[in-house]
Amino acid sequence: MKITDQEIEKMFDIANLNRKDLLDALIDMGPKFLHNKKMKEEYDVNNPTRNFCYVVSEFVYYYIAPEGSKPYGLRIEGDESLHRFVKWPDGRIVDLTCDQFPDYSKVIYQNAKVTNFLPVSGKWQPSKRARHLAGLLGYEKVF
Repeated sequence: MKITDQEIEKMFDIANLNRKDLLDALIDMGPKFLHNKKMKEEYDVNNPTRNFCYVVSEFVYYYIAPEGSKPYGLRIEGDESLHRFVKWPDGRIVDLTCDQFPDYSKVIYQNAKVTNFLPVSGKWQPSKRARHLAGLLGYEKVF
């Protein structure tokens, strides 16, 4: 069963981000901004969040999340890649790409572990892909 629109909209409200704007930005980025060949081959404009969880979560973490938030990684049954999301200090989960999964019941947040993003040029800062997404969404921040 897919996540309901109401459930995912709650997470977008927490992040104070417009869902359509994010989806349009991901469509604009397209498969060339995905990490590897398999992910690029899986890209589908009808499921634009697919395989973009790292980039979106990195954007959320660096540009939107309040201080004290933590990035998490989670293995989803039947999926090869680690799924990423951010947890606010008050425990609320912001997973803006969870709609990529046809069976949301497999997204078991209790099994997640804190999983940092990769450093960029030896510093804790967003990747070029996350900065590009931020630019498309109108966010500016100097790191």
